[in-house]
Amino acid sequence: MKHLAAALLLLWFNLPVHSRPSRTDTLFRTTSTGLSYRVIRTGEGPHAGDGYRVIFHMTGITSSGDTFINTRSRGKPLSLITGTGQLIPGLDEGIRHVGQGGELLLRVPARLGYGERGSSRVPPGSDLLLHVWLLSISPRPVTVIPYSGTGLDTLTTRHGVRYIIIRKGQGPTPHTNDQITVHYTGYLSSGKVFDSSVLKDQPFTFRLGNPGIIPGWNEVFPYLPEGTHARIIIPWKLGYGKKGQPPRIPPKSDLIFDVRILKITR
Repeated sequence: MKHLAAALLLLWFNLPVHSRPSRTDTLFRTTSTGLSYRVIRTGEGPHAGDGYRVIFHMTGITSSGDTFINTRSRGKPLSLITGTGQLIPGLDEGIRHVGQGGELLLRVPARLGYGERGSSRVPPGSDLLLHVWLLSISPRPVTVIPYSGTGLDTLTTRHGVRYIIIRKGQGPTPHTNDQITVHYTGYLSSGKVFDSSVLKDQPFTFRLGNPGIIPGWNEVFPYLPEGTHARIIIPWKLGYGKKGQPPRIPPKSDLIFDVRILKITR
């Protein structure tokens, strides 16, 4: 039954618009960005804007018919913040068309999904078919307050990472292979948030020296004792480089991180 449902959903989305019954054409709309959506149930109350926490179930199918996510089957909905880069652009746009309790179908072109890079479960350049059930919307936007370094010294590491100690912790400083647990919010130079463990309400743990971490983090964290609050400014060469990480991080983007070091484990 699960595979049949996926096949039927795929068949529907792959039909040209003019081939669909005229009655449903009025329910299936395409936005200026190229996202196509069909509202099944409108839901109640206001729709989400930027910065709202949305909790939802989703089934996702690639254009080849493979299911890459099904939160209903695992019994655990997603909880993410709109407008912060946590959702792929097509989903971020589409989920705003319904209120709490709403349900909709989305046809997401690759450029509004995982792009030409794809992901671990989505092939490069794949269009996506999404079935979304919006369970709840926070009553007000969830916000983070940027650190202010006014009047404080800006220090620089050997390779050009700048950092400002907002509040110095009294714990140990980390060494290579130590495990560090932090809360962070990442900003582009424009001030736009592209990622935040604070908004996710989920601290991030990594091992210092891990090549999977951007070089700027491995460079600067040895200067930050446990308990420290700091603002870090990372040049693009020590961040995500020439290519960036579209769509959240454009090519050659300098990055700003506000971090709070919660724990260091030897």
